[in-house]
This record gives sequence, C-alpha cells and structure tokens, in this order.
Amino acid sequence: MRESFEAFWRARTERERLLLSATLWLSLLAAAPALVWQSASHYRSEAKQRLQRAEALHAQAVAIDPAALVAARPRTEQDLQDFVGARALGLAMSVARVERQGPDRLRFVFEPGDSLAALRLVEALTQAGLSVDRVALVRVDGSNLVAAELDVLGARS
Repeated sequence: MRESFEAFWRARTERERLLLSATLWLSLLAAAPALVWQSASHYRSEAKQRLQRAEALHAQAVAIDPAALVAARPRTEQDLQDFVGARALGLAMSVARVERQGPDRLRFVFEPGDSLAALRLVEALTQAGLSVDRVALVRVDGSNLVAAELDVLGARS
C-alpha cells in the first residue's frame, strides 16, 4: 500500500503535489470545527446525565429524616455523634471535637460559624427529642462568627 502511494506521489508534478497537499490540509481544517462540536456535544450530554444523577441522589438524601433514624435505634454515644454531626453539616457547621462530660452527656465543640446556624441546630436537636443541657456561643475576634458549644444528654456508652 505504501509503495503504491509512493509511486502515485512520484508520478505527480510539483504543482499537483502542492495542490493535493493544500487540498488535504484544507479538508482537515474544515473538519476540525465538526470534531470540536462533536466533542463539546458529547461533553454536554455527559454533564447533563451527571447532573440528573446528582439531582436524584440529592432528592434521596433530602428524603432521609435523621430524626426518624435516631428515634428508630438506641441512642448510643456513636449514634448521637453521627446524628449531631449530620445535622450540623446540613447547617454548614463542622464539629471540631466531642468531649465526654459524664455517663450520658457529650459536649460538642464546633468550628467558628454563623450564630443562626448554631441556634437552628439547637432547635433541630430538641425537635428530635434530644435534651440540650448547655449552649455557649462566643464571638470570635470581633467578627460575625461565633464558636458554639453544646452539651447534649442521652448518650449511652
């Protein structure tokens, strides 16, 4: 195949070779936008499918009621930590550390965040049937952020 192409190429004059080369390059340049469009179209369709899967997963996650999950099982220390951590994460708060305060009490110390989120967390925990024994909100360095500490009763080791 290569030998026949070389024979064909040698049989052409310099002008014909130049014309064939130019035609080849122009056809490649003409095909380039179509290839780019095809790649972009494929990327868009994949992105749309990923978005649909993410929205379906989000809908499933929203449908889960953490209060019902906690009520359905014994409130061990780990269950309580998981529940409070999940509720805090849903309110854009993150747990810095958890300290045991007695046989049935845990202290949750949160990273600095919004004070309204901390109050919403207290409300969510009381609505779930947990007893919040102590709440401490301390303003951090004159900013709008507060460091929150909550003592929650009900943990069994």
